[in-house]
Order: sequence, then C-alpha cells, then structure tokens
Amino acid sequence: MSFSALAQEKEKKQENSESDTESVQADTLQSENTYFNEYTHETIVQDKDNYKLPPLTGNDPNKAALLSAAIPGLGQAYNKSYWKIPIIYGGGAVIGYLIAWNDQRYQLYRNALIDVSNGDIDPSNPLHNQTEDRLNRLVDNARRSRDYAVIFMALLYALNIVEAYVDANLQQFDISDNLSMKVAPAINSRSAMPIGHNSEMQTVGLSLKLNFK
Repeated sequence: MSFSALAQEKEKKQENSESDTESVQADTLQSENTYFNEYTHETIVQDKDNYKLPPLTGNDPNKAALLSAAIPGLGQAYNKSYWKIPIIYGGGAVIGYLIAWNDQRYQLYRNALIDVSNGDIDPSNPLHNQTEDRLNRLVDNARRSRDYAVIFMALLYALNIVEAYVDANLQQFDISDNLSMKVAPAINSRSAMPIGHNSEMQTVGLSLKLNFK
C-alpha cells in the first residue's frame, strides 16, 4: 500500500471520528434539553395545581364607599383612618363658609341692583351710589364665586367616597411574611444551526419566582 493511500485512509478515519463525536454531542444536548423541558413543564403544572389564592383580608371597599356616601367620614372610620375625618370636615366647613358668604354678597348686590333699577335709592346705602353696570358685575362675580364653591363641595363629597373605597382596597393587599420572592438561574434553549438541523444551544439567565405560602 502506498503512502498516499495510507494518508487518505487515516484522514477518512479522522473524519468519521469527528462525525461520531458531533453526533454524540448533539444527542447529549438534545437529551438534556428534553429533560429540562419536561422538568420545567412538570414543575409549572405542579405549581399550578397546588396554587391557591390567599384569602382576602381587610375591609369591604363597597361597604366603605356606601358608608362615606351616607355620612362623610364614616367610611374612613370604618377603615380606621380616623386622622382623615378632621380633614374632610375641616374642608367642608371652609367651603360651606365660602358658599354662605358669597350667597350673602349675591343677595345684597342683587337687592341693590333692583332698588337702583326701580329708582328706589336710599342715600344711606353705599351700594345705591353705584351704577347699574357696576352692580351687575358685582352680582355676576358673587354668583360665580358661590357656584364654584358649591362645585368644590360636591368634589369634596365625591373624593370622600373614592378615598374610602381605595383605602379599603389597599388594605386587602397581602404584605405579610407569607409572601416570598426567589431569584434563580434559568436555562433557555434556541437553535444554533440553520433550519433543518436539530442542534440547539442553551443560554443561561435569571428567573423571578413569587411564592404564596
């Protein structure tokens, strides 16, 4: 046998050996990936079957809203947020005073405008010295300020209801020690060869898992 034939035979054996090695590596990788996928699937299914929602704690949001709608501040008392009650009634008292004060001004300017329009002028009344245009502007300003105060009172009433509802909802969040969070390594698989090949490549990452005890 010639030297050239021996070299070709040796090269052929080397190629067959490399092909067998690649085939073994591909089978091993596929087997590991299959095991990982099966383990992950079983873990997810098991966690899903054993998962139970934690019982809701805290107050009923609908009840809190209804109580605040019936009597402002009562929903806050139901939620044990007592410090909010003086704020609600303090704001209501200020707005109520503005409503009464602007309404009083409105009635005063309006009566003066009627007297001036009818020619019934009282020299002792300083408003009777004003022109009708001036009195009309004063009446409009007082009425506008009173109406704005009424709107603010309605907004405060609505805010009192919404706040009681939201506060009761927030009390239902579970922030106890039974909650746990775990960060663990994860293995992801993706194709490392052109379409038609079975070879896959695995990448390492992190997974975030929340547990309810």
